[in-house]
Amino acid sequence: MTGQILVPLRRDDRIEDVVPYLEQIARPGCKVTLLIHYSVQGLDWFQVKSTTSVGKEQKLVADENTFLALEPLRQRGVTVALDIYAGSLRKVVKQYTFRGISI
Repeated sequence: MTGQILVPLRRDDRIEDVVPYLEQIARPGCKVTLLIHYSVQGLDWFQVKSTTSVGKEQKLVADENTFLALEPLRQRGVTVALDIYAGSLRKVVKQYTFRGISI
């Protein structure tokens, strides 16, 4: 593997917005890890989202859009990983930095 890139995304960041930049810097054989924030907003919010068909449909559309947005990177031979984090982004980035992954 020629290199690794860590892309921390905050709550409002969208994967589709960073892919064009990643296409410019990621080389074949490179690994790109996207850190996606998972917000725990309480049990009531979860129950409403998980039991409504609208929530399920929105999740499926979001998953498909994410998959499609990352396809140009995969076609270029870039390995793409998604990692979910909760809590402090700073702590997560430090953990990855200690593992030797470039940001």
